[in-house]
Amino acid sequence: MPKNNKRISKRVYPKRNCKQCDCEFEPHDAREVYCCEQHRIDYNNDLRRLKDAPLKDLNGRIVNNEKILKKFYETLIGLNQESLSIDFLILDKYDFNVPCETSINKVGNKIEWQLSYGLEGVDEKKRLFKIHKR
Repeated sequence: MPKNNKRISKRVYPKRNCKQCDCEFEPHDAREVYCCEQHRIDYNNDLRRLKDAPLKDLNGRIVNNEKILKKFYETLIGLNQESLSIDFLILDKYDFNVPCETSINKVGNKIEWQLSYGLEGVDEKKRLFKIHKR
């Protein structure tokens, strides 16, 4: 028969409120702040979700931009065209405010990369764009 290694303390701690549900409970340890293990897990999951929310939002915006660029890249190839008007990107809700990696091509134009696709302004007013694939 296996030994039960669980130690039972005879100490009594003052009642306190659970950090998750705010119900009153009697802790078995001075460090205990949750009435049960599930509330500890739930509380920490909620904190992580709040902490990760901005990154999740940014990732979603990057993926959405990537889908838009891929669609237009394939469309331009099918039409044998090289450039695209900014109006199409705006209609498809391309987010120009997403931070991205940049590089300079051989002619000195800046390419703003999302993941696999990049956007290069080909005119001075940035009304026409060329889409690149890595």
